[in-house]
Amino acid sequence: MLAFHDSDGIIVCASCAGVPARFACKRCGTEEQLTGSHCGTCRLTERARTLLSRPDHTLHPGLDSFLQHLLTVPDKRTATRWLRHPEISNTLQAMAHDLQDISHDTLDKLTPSPRIRYFRRILMNAGTLPVIDIELHDFTLHVEKVLSALPPAQALIIEQYYRWEIPRALYRQAAQRPLRPSESYRRRQEIVVIQDFLTHLHEHGTTLQDVTQTDVDRYLGQASTTGNRLGGFVAWARRAGIAPALATPRKGPLTPRAAMSEAQRWAHVDRLLGDTALDTTVRLVGLFVLVFAQSLTSCARLKLADVTLTASATTIRFAAAPVKLPPSIAQILRCHLEQPAVRAIYRPAADVWLFDGLMPNTHITESNLGRMLKDIGIAPRPAKEAAARQLSSTMPARIVADTIGISLNTASRWAQESGATWRHYPHLR
Repeated sequence: MLAFHDSDGIIVCASCAGVPARFACKRCGTEEQLTGSHCGTCRLTERARTLLSRPDHTLHPGLDSFLQHLLTVPDKRTATRWLRHPEISNTLQAMAHDLQDISHDTLDKLTPSPRIRYFRRILMNAGTLPVIDIELHDFTLHVEKVLSALPPAQALIIEQYYRWEIPRALYRQAAQRPLRPSESYRRRQEIVVIQDFLTHLHEHGTTLQDVTQTDVDRYLGQASTTGNRLGGFVAWARRAGIAPALATPRKGPLTPRAAMSEAQRWAHVDRLLGDTALDTTVRLVGLFVLVFAQSLTSCARLKLADVTLTASATTIRFAAAPVKLPPSIAQILRCHLEQPAVRAIYRPAADVWLFDGLMPNTHITESNLGRMLKDIGIAPRPAKEAAARQLSSTMPARIVADTIGISLNTASRWAQESGATWRHYPHLR
């Protein structure tokens, strides 16, 4: 605690001032992170050991890794406050007393919430629970809950579709990389649409076996994009022999997106470069979208290893070819990297992501990035498209593709839309 003055009148701690500490921890004597009469480390150790000990007051061996993990977090006071939540403290104490298994099944019994998801990830991060694909696991629990609340006839059809169709697609994706929240959300919405479609058929006196194209068209007329989520189910039902051949034409939004002009784009760029009150995350992501035509997905998945800092330059790798950042953007990136992350109540196993997420060892989500940009008046999709048009009008398609991470076909299409006349450039690469 800085409560004293040195010989130059600068506010310092007791040890630096050379006087006895009046505001030190009663147990260890430190003046850091005080909470009342004890420091953050001593307070956390006492609270955690109380929760994680067996009835004979010895630490449960299955929870030792969790305790050691908690003691490495940057701000112990935050972890102590987190342990006070009833869902957390009651579950840990039940595990310590062997009233509940130290397992994912125990957490599955709790009411799903962001806090419980966070709890699960911390236990995994500490090595207390085995690592699983959280999105895939939560999606499975969600489907089981939905099916249990449906009428038997609907539940049977949706369960058949879920068991035979959805898991194969999701597990194929999960085998390559962890399932993304957006993918899980899309599948959840698909089940909602299927349930609504089956209810619609029942209310109109028909069944899936007897449905006609007129029935489908009537239902699709209720919404603009529902058909995009219903198509997979209808195709599966036909293959399974429980529905006739039906068409579910894809529909786009009723109103087209407004294009972003060059003047608007550069006005946003100027603001992001100059407004130091904005968080560095939103400034960087906005600039990556507006200047380098990056998608929110690619921004979210940027890693620290994609950034190279030298005395003369700062580069970032969006794709195969690294990009040298302009000094103004490079300065913001360096400031972002220098900011300490003390909010988390976990210690990352390794520094991986350029933009950390709220959950342990995850990157920020595309939806959060989109919300952050929209909150300051930037529409991500028009911003990316405006940047793509500008890049494609000034560089060959191959260079654009190699630099910002898109396919050559997409880069060529952008070039045509922008009116560029690039063809071959073997001597320019």
